[in-house]
Amino acid sequence: MVGIRLVEVSKVYGRVRAVDHVTLEVRDGELFTILGPSGCGKTTLLRIVAGFEVPEEGRVYFGEEDVTFVKPYARGTAMVFQNYALWPHMTVFENVAYGLKVRRKQLKLTDEDIERKVREALRLVRLEGMEDRYPLQLSGGQQQRVALARALVVEPRVLLLDEPLSNLDAKLRLQMREEIRRIQTELKITALYVTHDQEEAMSLADRIAVMNRGRVHQVGPPKEVYSRPRDLFVATFIGRSTLLRGRVLEVTGSKAKIRVDGTVIEGNVAHGYSMREGDSVVAIMRPEDFSVTEPLDNVIEGTVELAMFIGMFNQLRIDVGGQKIVAYTDPGIELQPGSRVKLYIRASDVNIYPSTGWEEEEFT
Repeated sequence: MVGIRLVEVSKVYGRVRAVDHVTLEVRDGELFTILGPSGCGKTTLLRIVAGFEVPEEGRVYFGEEDVTFVKPYARGTAMVFQNYALWPHMTVFENVAYGLKVRRKQLKLTDEDIERKVREALRLVRLEGMEDRYPLQLSGGQQQRVALARALVVEPRVLLLDEPLSNLDAKLRLQMREEIRRIQTELKITALYVTHDQEEAMSLADRIAVMNRGRVHQVGPPKEVYSRPRDLFVATFIGRSTLLRGRVLEVTGSKAKIRVDGTVIEGNVAHGYSMREGDSVVAIMRPEDFSVTEPLDNVIEGTVELAMFIGMFNQLRIDVGGQKIVAYTDPGIELQPGSRVKLYIRASDVNIYPSTGWEEEEFT
């Protein structure tokens, strides 16, 4: 297998800079996820790695080999597409064998070699016994397994996956998530996985790159990206966040106190930022970090606007001086719309970012 390195890669379509000076390194044998909203450039970046797109600037390396201008078929990659892209007139066996038959002369494969490799790939994705079925006779999850087997059977150096689970229902997504992680771990193959689903990215990836508007905002292990977001975009895109805008009252080292209308909130100055008294800031909090029963460092009082039962918790939308926040509470505690509520949260669970230079729609 091989690692991937992108150095200052850019791709422009007309006036749109789809990928903007991206530098990334995917380690050998790593499952690396590119996460971001629709239109952020993540699929374009994947296509550049595959060789389907050529960057205007920058270089692409597989190990020490510069593959920036190498044809897709010569790179040793295989891609699993969002829509499966299976041949409807071919059986499962024929679909999986297709890539091997195209490379038969190059790889000097016999019929026996092809059959052995196909059956091994089908065993890997747990589709033994379905060789003679056609795609339309399979469930969505089974079709995606066929697409995965077809990619793996050619023994690629790099496996590329473009939102492969987005067409599946919730239960199948969970099952296929586990299968992809199992197969990638078993084969120790370098995999680059594109998704807009935060939960999917955090559950699958060894590391995540968060993209927006063609740029990479943060790279790191899922836990690090979730708990120590580098900026407001990452803080509000990864997981569920709630925020309050205010002004700095005082800063002491890495701690700050801010005023939100009549409420004073203490929290951490986000890593890499500085601020001073009077600055306009945004306090980011996770809904699951609030309590309505345990007195903690900060007290935020507001009016319940909406209360919804979500199984393991109640989800509240609360008006705090005209600003809206979301909190999760114990489902045994019933709070009705219109009632006043006090929310408690630890100072260590509040991260404070400068709001200067950020438009409201970018992080709401």
